[in-house]
Amino acid sequence: MGDGQGPQIVFDERVPDDSYFPDWAYWDSAISPDAPAGAPHTSGLCQPPVHALALLRIWQLAQRSCEGGRLSEVRDRARALLPRVLAWHRYLATARDPEGSGLVTIYHPWESGADNSPRWDRALANVEVGKLASFRRRDTEHVRDASQRPTDRDYERYIWLVKVLKACRYDEADIHRRHPFLVKDVFFSAILVCANVALLELAEALGADDLSPAVGEWVAAGRRGVAGQWDDELGLCVDYDVLAANPFTGEPLGSPRQSWTAAVTLDWLSFAVGAAAPGKPV
Repeated sequence: MGDGQGPQIVFDERVPDDSYFPDWAYWDSAISPDAPAGAPHTSGLCQPPVHALALLRIWQLAQRSCEGGRLSEVRDRARALLPRVLAWHRYLATARDPEGSGLVTIYHPWESGADNSPRWDRALANVEVGKLASFRRRDTEHVRDASQRPTDRDYERYIWLVKVLKACRYDEADIHRRHPFLVKDVFFSAILVCANVALLELAEALGADDLSPAVGEWVAAGRRGVAGQWDDELGLCVDYDVLAANPFTGEPLGSPRQSWTAAVTLDWLSFAVGAAAPGKPV
């Protein structure tokens, strides 16, 4: 997107449209006022911002294994990507956090990186599905055991959320006014903190002195935001349902149903909170 948003999916035009649902035509992301002309077909959602972390890791490995002209090439390419990563982080820190809470708002469970997690069950239960045209799911055609996939009722909610986003023409202000799923995702927010720290480290390593001073402010705000979601009784950081004003949206990170995710997530949360939450054993 022209506003800096990194899309969740960029569709391969060589793949038949009917192999995946929702396909690019269903998303119709080109209706967004921020969609750049001539852009590839994408979804209308995003995902956790791991790009700066990956770029920093690439640079670290390049320093060990590349020499001379090859290392200079990697440095130049990495520096050329910094403005795009900065724009992506600015979008998340501003358009996805109009309240200035330091926490990123997701518009759909598919943005979380934990797409069909029980974390979102409570917030999804409040989504009232209106009239939907019939659609054909493709995921259940690729997975033999349908019990391993969301129910049809869940999928109706997922597709309804897409329909509302399209009705808003993916306009951020309109989405925040009338979208039925607005959740502050602590995992996503923690990753953004880590990504901003990586961006600062990368900019220093590459001699990019003109990086926006706002990045440091985003780190501090994100750490405060994540730390503010700490629940002493649960011993966890919890998500926040903006519409219900409820600091617990479903199965919390670290619950038995979330054990696989928690092993990764609590590491991220601990790093992200850092000195902003001394003594809190995240």
